[in-house]
Amino acid sequence: MALAAPISKFVRRLSLVALLGVSAGSGAWAQPAQPPAPPGAPVQPDPSSPAPAIVLRAELASRYLAVDALFARLVSGENPPPPERIAALNRQFDDITSLFFSGRMSEAVRVLHDLERELSPRDPMPKTVGTGLSLRVEPRVWWAGAKEPRLTLRSFAPAQVSTTGKLAITAISRGAPTTLFDQEFAVEAGKVVLVETPLPDAIWPRGESVRLVATLDGVSESAEAMFSVVDASLDTLRESLLKRLDAITPRESASDDAALAGQAKDDPTSGPAADKKPTVTARAVEIARHRLAALTDAPSDTDSAQFLADPPALARELTAEVEAIEAGRNPYGRRLGEYQRPQGKERTPCMIYAPKAAADATLLPLVIALHGMGGDESMFIRGYGGGLLCRLADDKNFVVAAPLTYKLAGNAAFIDSLIEDVAADYAIDRDRVYVIGHSLGGGVTMYLAQARASTIAAAACIAGAGPIGKKVTPCPTLVVGAELDRIGGPTRVRPFIQAAIADAKPVEYREVKNYGHTLVVGRVLPEVIEWMFQHTLSNRPPREPREETPRKPELRPADVKSNDVKTNDAKKSDIAPVDATPSDTKSSPQPLRAPRP
Repeated sequence: MALAAPISKFVRRLSLVALLGVSAGSGAWAQPAQPPAPPGAPVQPDPSSPAPAIVLRAELASRYLAVDALFARLVSGENPPPPERIAALNRQFDDITSLFFSGRMSEAVRVLHDLERELSPRDPMPKTVGTGLSLRVEPRVWWAGAKEPRLTLRSFAPAQVSTTGKLAITAISRGAPTTLFDQEFAVEAGKVVLVETPLPDAIWPRGESVRLVATLDGVSESAEAMFSVVDASLDTLRESLLKRLDAITPRESASDDAALAGQAKDDPTSGPAADKKPTVTARAVEIARHRLAALTDAPSDTDSAQFLADPPALARELTAEVEAIEAGRNPYGRRLGEYQRPQGKERTPCMIYAPKAAADATLLPLVIALHGMGGDESMFIRGYGGGLLCRLADDKNFVVAAPLTYKLAGNAAFIDSLIEDVAADYAIDRDRVYVIGHSLGGGVTMYLAQARASTIAAAACIAGAGPIGKKVTPCPTLVVGAELDRIGGPTRVRPFIQAAIADAKPVEYREVKNYGHTLVVGRVLPEVIEWMFQHTLSNRPPREPREETPRKPELRPADVKSNDVKTNDAKKSDIAPVDATPSDTKSSPQPLRAPRP
């Protein structure tokens, strides 16, 4: 409990920085020189009118997920880049992270775009005008009779060079591309690209999302957006479903739901067996009620549960969930795949991922995954190695719960309620509950490893950790540092680990060469999961007798596996022994600190 106050203070300080950083950008926009537009072509708005602000969080998330997936494929491919290339890419990515934490969001998005271009498999590499493009459709959700949708294409920075090419906007629906625009377009150095036009009339498929892609011929600038077509207003559908939930009288006890998680059943999406009472618990009703908040005609650009969702598919899912509850079935019992649900009294957002093995009564491990500062509950599900944790869950058969990290600092009771809630819907092995965290999540994980050492079988902190109390013995904990990390680097982490090892705490340390603060997560996830799964609550060895003279800490690496589910012994050299004495404090880059608000 001694760690609660400092961690909570740290979270409050950085949370404000993150909130300031994700706000929409603004500023004066110059207009590019344009030839006269033919009828039906994209047109420039009135130069005297204010340009729309860039919505940055959704753009940043989209670019990050693309870069993260490209990097994961690159390093796990048949011909991975040499170590110096991997190191250079990690430095680039950490530079972008620094831009994010300093509030320079537009620049962060633009540089992410450049890195995405660099990682894309294109030969020869096309030229660039150095802007980065954003494509949006408003409204994003459309139905017959709704406001006419409009396209907006804009750049994040003035063009570095002048060029002329064809602006093409293509719609991809059901795998078939349709060209909406294909017109000559001029870009002038020092000017910002800004184009607005109505979305052309077309026979759009109902109940589906359409992917729109904008490209400038001859250069690598491109942008994508999603546009959904539904039968009727999703706001109206949401209110209708909420009224149907209001008419349900649920049980107060969750005992039947908990029993359900220990029984085999044919339909992994259905609830209690036929001989159960034809009602569900208030907990299931509340989950559905809060999930319905994401069903909207105007998806949020700051809430990943909305801007990463497919609105038509979400509408079908939520309608089916309400129908199941009306029929007395729990739609979340043994539900497979990924979905978001609220957790705890404060209804903290949490992503759940359940592999196919969760459909039967076999007890499965639970991995609780805590993201870093600036991220959210979708990071471990969609990012960190292109969603590697979910692929590992499929391969190793475990359930993932990835909550929003910020409310967990100093709040161990949240983990208690989270475990109980997940165990009400899945067959969870209480002997194998694990916590893994990155950056800020690593610090929270170290706190939980001490506060709930009797509940958590093992924990892992990646590129972030915290001190261990002298009178506290944590659960077995692995701490992974990244050699090139300038944000929460080894020089900050090693002193904590040195003290813990010298005090005979069950802590291990590994350090990854050529990796930085964020990309290291996807690199080490397979070995981290393997390390944690060697520990259970019931197989913990007794503590060794305390030596009279404190021994010198030994920070030893262990065998390493690749960034994929398969083994790649060639990468074992990435993790090297680290001297217990941090002699590199002066020569190493100093950690970056977020500015105080």
